[in-house]
Amino acid sequence: MRVELTRGRDGEEILPIVYDDNYVILFPHESRVITAKFQLTELGGGSAALRIEGYIVPKQLLSLKSGIQ
Repeated sequence: MRVELTRGRDGEEILPIVYDDNYVILFPHESRVITAKFQLTELGGGSAALRIEGYIVPKQLLSLKSGIQ
């Protein structure tokens, strides 16, 4: 699976950004915490979203709350 933080739902990936890992393999019932660091100014005043997609996982878009740290 590939994880990306984007500018709004299905927007462009926030760049520059540093992930601790954004290509992961998860088996059923597994979870993973992924850390991403970027400048809030890169959002241009908008909100961030999370895009997840993979070979056997359909693309998912998740809006993020404004409590980004």
